[in-house]
Amino acid sequence: EPRDPGLLRWGSAETVPEWSSEWSQDVDVLLPIGGPVQEPGLPLLQPGLRLVDRLRFWQMFSGITLTLALIVALVAWTTRGGGTQSVAAIGVVNTPAPIYLAEADTAGTLRLTPLAIIAVPNGRDLQLWMIAPDKPDPVSLGVLPPGGRTVTLDSAPVEGTRFIISMEPRGGAPAGRITGQVLYGGTLTNR
Repeated sequence: EPRDPGLLRWGSAETVPEWSSEWSQDVDVLLPIGGPVQEPGLPLLQPGLRLVDRLRFWQMFSGITLTLALIVALVAWTTRGGGTQSVAAIGVVNTPAPIYLAEADTAGTLRLTPLAIIAVPNGRDLQLWMIAPDKPDPVSLGVLPPGGRTVTLDSAPVEGTRFIISMEPRGGAPAGRITGQVLYGGTLTNR
């Protein structure tokens, strides 16, 4: 019987018709023994490249990609919002400990961060007010939730702008003017 060592053989030549009829629906191609196995239409990855070299390539590729992503994130984080331009420590007059920190950036965003826990009675709210150096009337910036607040202003506040916090009825001053006791205040200064 002639033998072709390159073909996959199961059993003897007499069993070929038996198994080929059973498996003909499932097997389309007989592959040579020792040949590369690949999906049709997909090129082989460089056949001479060892597995260790392939892993090194992917480790380097993912390391470079991660480094580039971190650089992009760092640049985006450091240039967001125009940067802090001015700051005000808001607290009780003539006391060293501020209650809130106000930070204003060049884009007109004002961030108010609480530095202490403030007990607010039921039925009352703290309200933030801004007094520009050239305008004597306070402008309401809204009620302050316990976690602070971010407000977008029409323009960046200038140095000397004062911020005050008053205790008002729930929902804020009804007439848009300060009606309650002024508790805290601070003046904006450039960094």
